[in-house]
Amino acid sequence: TFNFETLNAHIRLDGTPFRVNTGLRDWPAGQSPRRACVSAFGFSGTNAHIVLEEAAPVSGGARETSGPVVIPVSAANAGRLSAPAAALAEELRRNGTFTAADVAITLQAGRPSLPMRAAAICSTRKEVIAALDRLATGRPEGTWITAGAGAGAGAGDGGPLHAVAQQWVAGKSVTWPHSPGGRRRHLPA
Repeated sequence: TFNFETLNAHIRLDGTPFRVNTGLRDWPAGQSPRRACVSAFGFSGTNAHIVLEEAAPVSGGARETSGPVVIPVSAANAGRLSAPAAALAEELRRNGTFTAADVAITLQAGRPSLPMRAAAICSTRKEVIAALDRLATGRPEGTWITAGAGAGAGAGDGGPLHAVAQQWVAGKSVTWPHSPGGRRRHLPA
């Protein structure tokens, strides 16, 4: 909570599920959906309060898309590409509700494009996990398009997705192609 220092002496939070968040910390799921309140108190009496609730899980597991998508991953430098790839792969293994299109849209629209970039073209969640595992273990050949290395045999067919991926890896701003059936989701950074 911004500018929070001490709790009002008349407010007792002990024994309640409420707490003032003063830093980043894990928030494990429980029996009921996670809920949070956000308040903003402005000058001249302008105030706002909102209650947020965790979205219900998608039922039935991941529904795959019809066709390949571009999976972009970036980091500040080459040595840092493996950490986000490993975290993403682990989350996809843990949570079977993500499709390749969900991952593509989330990484394309929900992340900054940092200087060191790699991109893979995948059609299924299973392919995305395998590609992320290869990047995380320092073996991008054959799957990932990387700066200066071009593409390996499995990195694309030279079609429009491949061209967009190469432009993005080269540092250009791109308009990502539509990923049918995908939606933006929460993924680890």
